[in-house]
Parts: sequence; structure tokens; C-alpha cells
Amino acid sequence: MKNKNLFSIKSDSQFIRTAVCVLIFFLHTTVASAQKKDWDSLTQKFINYQRNGLQEKIFAHLDRSLYVAGETMWFKLYYIDGYLHRPLDVSKVAYVEILDRDNKAVIQTKVSLNEGTGNGQVLLPISISSGNYLVRVYTSWMKNFSPEYYFQQQITILNTVRRTEPVSKINSEAYDIQFFPEGGHLVDGIKSTVAFRIVDHSGIGKDVSGEIITKQGETVTSFRPLKFGIGKFSFLPSSSEQYKVVLNGKQVNASISFPIVQPSGYVLHVIDTLGNQLKVSILYRGIASSSHEVYVLVHTRQMIKIGLAKSLSNGTATLVLDKNKLGEGISHITVFNENQQPVCERLIFKHPTEKLAIKVKADQEKYSSRKKIKLGVQVTSNLFQSGNFSMTVFKDDSLSQVELPDIQGYELLTSDLKGNIESPSFYLSSDPLAVQATDNLMLTHGWSRFKWVDMLTNTSQPILFNLEYRGPIVTGNIVDGTTGASASGILTYLSTPSKNIRLYGARSDSKGNLNFEIRDFYEKKKLIVQPNLSQDSTFKININSPYSETFSSYSLSPFNIKSAWRDQILARNISMQTVNTYFGKSSTYKYSPIDSGSFYGIPDEKYLLDDYTRFSVMEEVMREYVHGVWVRKKDGKFIFKVPDEPNNGLFQNESMVLLDGVPIFDVDKIMAYSPLKVQQLDVLTRKYFLGPFTFEGVVSYSTYRGDMDGFELDPKATVVDYQGLQLQKEFFSPRYQLSSEVESRLADRRNLLFWAPNIILLGNESPSIEFYSSDEPGVYKVIIQGIDANGIPGSATTTFEVTVPKNN
Repeated sequence: MKNKNLFSIKSDSQFIRTAVCVLIFFLHTTVASAQKKDWDSLTQKFINYQRNGLQEKIFAHLDRSLYVAGETMWFKLYYIDGYLHRPLDVSKVAYVEILDRDNKAVIQTKVSLNEGTGNGQVLLPISISSGNYLVRVYTSWMKNFSPEYYFQQQITILNTVRRTEPVSKINSEAYDIQFFPEGGHLVDGIKSTVAFRIVDHSGIGKDVSGEIITKQGETVTSFRPLKFGIGKFSFLPSSSEQYKVVLNGKQVNASISFPIVQPSGYVLHVIDTLGNQLKVSILYRGIASSSHEVYVLVHTRQMIKIGLAKSLSNGTATLVLDKNKLGEGISHITVFNENQQPVCERLIFKHPTEKLAIKVKADQEKYSSRKKIKLGVQVTSNLFQSGNFSMTVFKDDSLSQVELPDIQGYELLTSDLKGNIESPSFYLSSDPLAVQATDNLMLTHGWSRFKWVDMLTNTSQPILFNLEYRGPIVTGNIVDGTTGASASGILTYLSTPSKNIRLYGARSDSKGNLNFEIRDFYEKKKLIVQPNLSQDSTFKININSPYSETFSSYSLSPFNIKSAWRDQILARNISMQTVNTYFGKSSTYKYSPIDSGSFYGIPDEKYLLDDYTRFSVMEEVMREYVHGVWVRKKDGKFIFKVPDEPNNGLFQNESMVLLDGVPIFDVDKIMAYSPLKVQQLDVLTRKYFLGPFTFEGVVSYSTYRGDMDGFELDPKATVVDYQGLQLQKEFFSPRYQLSSEVESRLADRRNLLFWAPNIILLGNESPSIEFYSSDEPGVYKVIIQGIDANGIPGSATTTFEVTVPKNN
């Protein structure tokens, strides 16, 4: 296909070098007026710290936000770099989890990533309890950083066959309020802007008025949120005052305190002219000279855009920043004092100028049941050439209380902010309040992907988790079973019994850690791990869970079922049962192409035992017609050696013996194994190199089923059940083309009419997407979203109605 490499980019090392070059380019084109020595020192620290700091982002497009236990959750993953927001092809595995309120995983799965995308599905078990859950998605590399920046989305699951525990009563008048001085501090005698956020017990912003009062009860200023409980006010703080907060005429709990007013320090104030300029004021009060130098650094996603030095005059400096030099989305303004210490920080947001203009429209506004629906899709953006999109079509009822996230809002906004953001799509809308509301939001957050103190002291972020750029990596550790001490330098094998012979090797590092890079690993399999030592060794091997064990501050909304939902919940339950009954077996799995050959390639000798006289004793098989294996006894035990064919000799050391890919160190056990269970025998009469191992020949047995067929493993071998990558399931959508199909009495109660995770659009093409309505009446919502080859996101929504005669 001509768009096969639509999302492929350079390797990760090339990518990192490119990012650093971008940093240096912007640095040298914007800092000409700075005092070179001091400024170069500061910016070089920034560049050095970020040089190996690859940042990844993942967005998940879910088919819905509310499910009934027993339904399938479908999803599409978009994987981009965190700097340039381009599709990325580095990590090959994504981890998808569904967490309950206690951060306990109820579902975990692994999805393959390829050229910037991936897709999959999970069946929500009928045993799952009703409630709100958190879907989170990340890569192995992302585990090295804060879990705040994993993809996170709340969903609701209803279990219609299990009793739902009653929701405890919560004080609906209890509010949480936080204050955020612009730049980070309030300083005595300097007029300051203070942002605030007021939310209720569920984290929803509240439109509640308030006042700031002195300890004598005098009102200093009043305030009211602009949107989602967020707003700002200005006032002149005094360090001699103790301020209190009043909401709706009532003084709030004493545990909610107003920020302390510092006697000295810096204040940052930014005014957006709503044109192409930002007016930045830096004010200082303190014991240092009021005319010292300060440095201002502005970066968009850790790429330096503006850098300059400025002298304070009478404690004040004013400068104008060119917004055209900033990247779209969140930028970070940081002020450093003359000692290169960060003293003020402020986030700003540049609204995007580029957005994919996607149009999606149904060929009719209303359809009857089991009728063909045609959706026209077109991208009208001038520079658009190609893109990858996903589409969901579902019944839009009142049960779902959480909106699905928008890919553009996630990419530019929520992926770089901590915690819950209410209605993120609003901030990128054309609403007249959107620009001011976005700036208020910026005042209530700070960038935390790195810490300035780490950068300034050159304290590198510890890398504990590998970049899975070829496929899944199984990690573990090996210890001395007697002392418990880490065992370093131990050669270890990992194998999975299979018809496709796979064997992996690793050498433990100084801390006893093991890393096995595996491939073609799908579904749940048994892992067999054993050291390359005699079977009387006392080493113990543990295999680590690949899932993240750290959690974000994301707060799930309280779960509550409204009595008015009864009929709709009953309808969803019937829908789930009928769909699973009539269509549950119609979906098929899509099998990825797997190399069916053995890891060692084509053997030098191959024996299909059914082509020979079948002996009941393995020794007779080996001596009678397996010419490529030299069978001898040493110290009363069998050993195998093979000829060194390339050198016309015999290897001095014993050969590696495998059964369905599992190393067998005790050849006596193979000689006692029934040859009637063996289908094939491969022999390598040459050296073979596998990671840290060198084999002087290989003797590989394969059983008929590839499961070692009753062979008894050494009890000291570590055997674990391990989940591989999931197989992709094809979404089934019935077609009603024949009159017999239309008139069939089999109920079609689908509320998810269509799911397409891979829609490729090229140029000005306007493809027509077709599917059929069900017997379920109502208004249906269509959501399509995705990104083009340059990383520009876009989405579109439309609706249509399905009507069904009452006698149906």
C-alpha cells in the first residue's frame, strides 16, 4: 500500500539528536542580546539535561464512555512524541489498564504499536462491579516518569446482574478551594494576580462567589469564577495581614488557607494582548540590589523558544515576547535570578492555528431499522495529504455523564497538565470565554515533567525501564537462594514451549537484573526461565510484572445511579445479552504475521520421525538413524555432541538440547522420554550465537502439539503464566442486504452500530463509510478523530436518528 510508512520516522537516537538540534537552533536565534557567558551556562544545562529525555504521549480513542458488564470496550491508540507532536515509531508495546477507585487493576492488557498507532479491545467481565473506573495507557518508557502523564480517562461500568452498594451521603455544600499566585508567590507591597479553583466533593467546578477578608473582617476583594469554578482576582497583599476566605457568606474551613505573603521576592505578571505579543512584567522587592540582572527562558514542551537577559530598574523590568516564536499549546515562562535560580514560573497557552477541518455527514437525518447508513467523510485542510483516523457510532443516551476526550485537546492541553480537567474541549472551542478561561486554567497548573533543581544540578532522571523498540521485554532478577544476594553475570535462558521454537538469553547485571527481548509473543503463555548452570544450583529467578506500580492523583467522580435511568439501564442490559447471544461469535481475530521458522533458521539436518521406523526407546532412535549426533556417556550420564561441519571436525563441548524450545540440561531425561511423542528432530552441525550464548551445535526435538507433552521439568526451573500481546479482534457489523435478512426474527439490539479503528484518508478523497442500523431506536452520535502524517490532530461529530415502528 502506498501509505504504508505513513507514520514512520527516524530511530529514537536520531530523534533525540534532532530534538537537541532544534533546541540549539532556537537558542542561538533568540538570545543574541544576553550576557553570553552566564546565559550559555544556564541554557547549556537545560540542553544537557534534556538530551536523553525522550518524551512520549499516547491518546486513546474509546468507542464509548459508559458500558454494561459483558460488553466489549474498543479503543484506538495514537502514539506521538512529546516534543514535536509527530507520530512516533519507537516503542512497540502499549499497556492498557482499567483501575478501580482503589487503583486496583481489574483488567490489564498489552497492545502492539506500529508506525504510530495501535488498537485493541477488552471484554468487560460479567463479574465486575458497578462504578466509575479509570482507563490508563502508557509505554514501558513512560514508566520512568510521572504517572500523571499517562493517558487517563474515566469510564462508567454498570453491572445489571449484581447488587449495587448504596452511595454514602456526602455534604453537597462542602467545597474545596485552592489559590495560585501568578508566578508562584505573593510579595509584600506588590500588586498580584491570584487564580483560584472551587470544586465540590466530586471535583466539579462550582460557580460560588467569595471574598478575601482581613483578620478584622474587612473585605479586601471579592471574586467569582469565570468557568468551571476557575477564576482570578488582583489585590495588593501585605505581609502584616492574615487573610481569610469567605464563600457564600460563610468562612471556609480553617484547613483551607490563603497563600502566605512573603516579605521579599519576585512577582511575575503576564498580559496577553490578544495579538501577537505577550507583555511580561517582573517586579522585585528585597534586600538585593533593585537593579540586578534576571534571565527569562520560554520553552514549549522543553524546546527553547525565547531566551534573554534583562536588568531590573528600581525593581522592575518589562519586556515584550513575540507569540509567533512560541509553539502551539502550553509554553512555560521561567524567570531566573542573577544566581541562575528559578524564582517565578508561569504557564501560557497559544491556541492552535492549524486544525484538520474534518466533515462527516450522514446521507439522511433519519433511518428505519436495518437500513443502510452512508457517512461521507472529508478533510478540507489545504495542506492535508494523508491521515489515520478512527470512528465510533453509538446510541447517545443520558446514561453517559462523561464526555469522550478530543485528540487535539489532549495533545495540546491535558497531556501536559496534572489531575482532572473538566470539559477540556471547551478551552479549544470558539466560545467567547474560551481564551480567558484557558489563561485562568494555566494559572492553576505548573509544568512537572522535569524539576529545575534536577536540571541545574545535572541530576539525571533515573532510567529504570527499558525502551521496547523491537517488542515486549520480559524483566526479572536472579538471586542466590541461600543468601538472597543479587547474582551478577549469570547466563539465563527464557523459553516458551511452542511449535515455533523460540529461545532467548540474558546475562544478569551487577544488581541481578535480567532483560529478555522477545518477539511474536501473543496471548497468555508459559514462560520457563532457568540459569545456564547445573541443576543443583540454588539460584532463584523472579519475573517482574510489566505494569506500572505508581499512580496519579486523578480522582474518579462519585458513582451514583439515578432512578430515572431504570428503563435505559434495562434496555442496555437486554442489548448486551442479545448482542452476545446472536453476534458474540461473529467477530473474528486478526492474526499478526508470525515467523513460523525456528530461531536458528534452517537446520543442517532435519528428521521427521514418522518417515522412519518408530522405535519406543529414544536411544535406538538416536543411534539408528540420527547421524548428525554423537551419543556417548560420560561419568555414567548421556551427552550429545555434533560434528563441526564447517571445520570438518567434532565440537569439544556438549551441544544444546531443546524440547519444544526449552533447554534440557539433563540428557538422561531426553533419553528416557518417549520418542512416540516427538514429531521432528532438527540438528545444527555448526556454531550458533544467541545473545551472550555460543552453542556448539543444537539438537532440537519438537512434539506434535508443541507443549512438551508430559515432560517433567526440573522443579528448580521458574515457570510463570505471562500475558503476551493481545490479538486484534475484528468488529462485527451485520449487513442487511437480502429481504430474508431484513425480515429475520432474530433481534438486533445493538447500541454500538459501528467501530472502525483504521480509516486511512488520502488527499481530497471523500470515502463513503457504510453500515446498517439496528432495531434499537434513538439518536446516534458519530465521532471521528485522528491525526495526519505531520501530527496535526482533528475530530468531527454528527448525529442521526433511528426510528422503529411500535409493533417492532
